This record gives sequence, C-alpha cells and structure tokens, in this order.
Amino acid sequence: MNFLNLAVLAYLIGSISFAWLAVYWFGPRDPSGKRQDLRHIGSGNCGASNVMRHMGWYWFWAIVALDAGKVALSVWIAGKFGVTGLPGFMVGWVAVLGHCFPLYLMFKRGKGISCTLGLLLATGNYAVLAFALVAMAVTFWLSEKRISAASLAGAASFLFTAPFLDAECSRGFVLLASLIIFAHRDNVVRLWKGTEEPLRQQDMPE
Repeated sequence: MNFLNLAVLAYLIGSISFAWLAVYWFGPRDPSGKRQDLRHIGSGNCGASNVMRHMGWYWFWAIVALDAGKVALSVWIAGKFGVTGLPGFMVGWVAVLGHCFPLYLMFKRGKGISCTLGLLLATGNYAVLAFALVAMAVTFWLSEKRISAASLAGAASFLFTAPFLDAECSRGFVLLASLIIFAHRDNVVRLWKGTEEPLRQQDMPE
C-alpha cells in the first residue's frame, strides 16, 4: 500500500468522531426527548472538551483515549506497510486533519489536541510531548483555566522543541502546529478580544 492510499485511509479513520457519537448515543437528550447533535450544543466543537461540559470527566478521558487511539492506529498501519519516519508521521498528520475536518460530519471540526497526543506517542516523540504538556499546564494556570490557550501553547511549543528533538520530522511538526492553530482560529479571535470563557466547575454536569 503506497503513501497516498495510506493517507486516504488515515483521513477516513481520523474522520470518525467519537465525541459526536458519544453525545448522540449516550448523552442527555434535549427537552423534547430527541438525541443531541454535538455540533449544535455548547461550543459546537466535536471534541473531548465539549463532551466534558455535557457528560463529565469520565467521558472526557474516554474520548481523549479514543481520539488518540485512532491516530495511533493510522500510524501503526502505515508502519506495517513500511511507511515510517517523516512519511509515517505525515500519515498520522492526515488522520489529525480528518478529525479536524471530518468527512462524515460535513467538515464540522474538532480541534485535534487528543489526536496529536496519539500521533506523538505512536511516533515515539516523547520528549516533544513532555515539553508540550508542560507548556499547556503552565498556560492553563496563567490563563485562568482557558483550555484553548493551553492548547495553542502546546502547539506553539512544537515550533521551538521539535527541530532540536526530532530533526527528521521537524517539517511535519510545523504542519501539525499550523493545523492546530488554524483549527483554533475562532478561539484565537476570542482570546484576543478577551471574550474566551475559562473552564468553570459550575459548567460541569453533576
């Protein structure tokens, strides 16, 4: 299987929105008793953070694991066909792209953070991941619990750490950071205007 076929498969795998499926099948129904579409509730984002606000922390971690897993699966499949290094990394990147712009949901996006976790783990970029997690934790605290600010800081950290820690995939990390920042473009505008809401305990389901 060549790179193009693997990339198409990775996109289709990445397009599976576990967040959307969790809310539709297992989430609370609307006042009329109908199942809810995650694209039309909360932030409208099809990702773990939006699920957390409606279904709690257990579902948050489940979605993180599933989203990371689908990207790791894409990289694993690529490796089975001998596609490793930067090409293997880019197969994983395409899976993240599928999550951010999923075919099955008319390209209504997720933000790609959990998927990036899977990509870094699957490609063995543990040091890059460690630096990103530190940047996210510090920014989350400094921004008074704004998840989007933390996510953007994690993505930006790739531009500084990846060239020194993984020269082979450094170009891929530039594309990965660009994708995440682009997916957060609405958040960037709200952060700039000072209207981005922090994570608050009262927003969480009981």
